[in-house]
Amino acid sequence: MSTPTSQDTALITGASSGIGGAAPLLASDVDAMDRMIRLNVLAPTRLTYAGWKSASV
Repeated sequence: MSTPTSQDTALITGASSGIGGAAPLLASDVDAMDRMIRLNVLAPTRLTYAGWKSASV
């Protein structure tokens, strides 16, 4: 892992939640949407923060 710099601005992930997103919003399972958001947004953000923080120590 490289040392973070001010040039590091993007995170690209390929996580898949296994949940289809083709249903109309009001017919969707809100708990499933919450899990999908946590998997694809929150988890990579926290992992990146933790990795960069430990790399800069």
